[in-house]
Amino acid sequence: MKKLSSYIISVFLTLTTVPIALFGGTYIIYDLYHQHQNQNARFEQVIAQQLIDAHVALTQFDLLQAELVTTEIAQLDYIVSAKLDSMEYGITLAEVINPLTAQGQLTTFVYPIKNSQGRQIGLLTVSKDTTALIWDIAKSTAPKIFSFGLILLLISLTFTRTILAALKKPFAELQKVAFQISNGDYQTPSKTDSKFLEITTIFSALDSMRAQLKSTISLLRDSQEKHARTYNLTQVGLFVVNIKKKKIVRANSMLSSIFQSLTEKQKQAALQDFLPKLLQKPYTDSFNYSVAIEGKTHYFQINRSQVINDEIECSGLDITELMQAKLATELMLNTDSLTQIPNRHRFNLDVQLIEQQTDPEVTIMVLDLNGFKAINDSFGHLAGDHLLIKVAKRITLSLANQPATLYRLGGDEFIILVRHAYQAQRIALLVDEVLAAVARPIQFEQNQFSVSTSIGISHYNRHSSDLQVTIKQADKAMYCAKTSSSHIAYATSLVDQTDVEYQHTVSI
Repeated sequence: MKKLSSYIISVFLTLTTVPIALFGGTYIIYDLYHQHQNQNARFEQVIAQQLIDAHVALTQFDLLQAELVTTEIAQLDYIVSAKLDSMEYGITLAEVINPLTAQGQLTTFVYPIKNSQGRQIGLLTVSKDTTALIWDIAKSTAPKIFSFGLILLLISLTFTRTILAALKKPFAELQKVAFQISNGDYQTPSKTDSKFLEITTIFSALDSMRAQLKSTISLLRDSQEKHARTYNLTQVGLFVVNIKKKKIVRANSMLSSIFQSLTEKQKQAALQDFLPKLLQKPYTDSFNYSVAIEGKTHYFQINRSQVINDEIECSGLDITELMQAKLATELMLNTDSLTQIPNRHRFNLDVQLIEQQTDPEVTIMVLDLNGFKAINDSFGHLAGDHLLIKVAKRITLSLANQPATLYRLGGDEFIILVRHAYQAQRIALLVDEVLAAVARPIQFEQNQFSVSTSIGISHYNRHSSDLQVTIKQADKAMYCAKTSSSHIAYATSLVDQTDVEYQHTVSI
């Protein structure tokens, strides 16, 4: 029995392999270099986009957005890790580490992220496996190498009629067997003898493949049955939406249990609200969706498929606990732990928002308690904390019907932002309400305390030079107010605007 491989190789090497191999090798080297350049360009493009998203995540303290930034970067095959750190809070907002399959050469890139004022607010750190990158390029080039080899084979067959004649009949028989297998005929025996050893081996391999396919089909049927059983056991809500009929045509038990308390009318209303958001999102991106069920807001991460026959397959992962934790964290960062009112960090964020407005106008009122230190030193911190809590509650109540917010800056120092056009009479009345609220006696155990407050007032609008300067003017006015019998002082810029009837003290 002849060896077909020896016959083909001798003719192929003589006529085609050497010249075509030189040409093909040159082309493959050029292609590898071109792909390497494309991979680097893609890496830079992804990093550029995620730096923008990272800036948003850092400035808004958006943990979910930060997670999306590191996930998008880590999805590149050759990325080992991606981490987003906040310089402002001194914490890592998100980090993704991919398993390192081999000991490759790692390169670390550090990208500083700055805010609009040019201050660095965070770092994006990316570790790149250059060895994995090379393997990724090699894998993408493999199909071209395979195609090139196939071309070599076709050219060699063109130049050697002898080879074609020798292979025509056995390959026809092989094709016949292959069609039998593709048509599901797993019973008809194959011809397994040939004058060429390789052809005989292929027939034997086809018989083995026939048996393997038969076994695989049986396993697939079992898998389909298991999938049907587990579809309703998953902890993720699965459903199919018909966008033409505007209805859910199929849903698993998890989704049904979540919405079982809603009436059909409420379910239809929720679907009408959900459909536009579903359709406007690309199928490649997930998005968050919230819905109120029995007075409680539930949050879901939605993933969707492409539209096929007017239907979209969707999954909804319940992320309610994650979102509640995120909201609770944001509340803790922005709330004074003692008085439960907005803290200095929240005040700074609001100041930044005001500075970004096109036509801002706000009145600043800086407050300092008179007599607090003596009470705190004489009766202890518990008494001082009780006094601060009561004062904060009283001032907050006095601002309930006003477009104003009270913040605790620290110690016994507070600040009020009044968000409306300056009106001397209106501000004077508000000041009187705050003074009266603070002056009322406060009971603590067997003791009754009385304190007062000194208030410095300044106003900021589009004619003002700088909001930070306005805040300093109000603070300076507050220290001037401490020496005034009325405990009130207006900044120089407000003296001429304040009616004599309502001007409680001299200007600074």
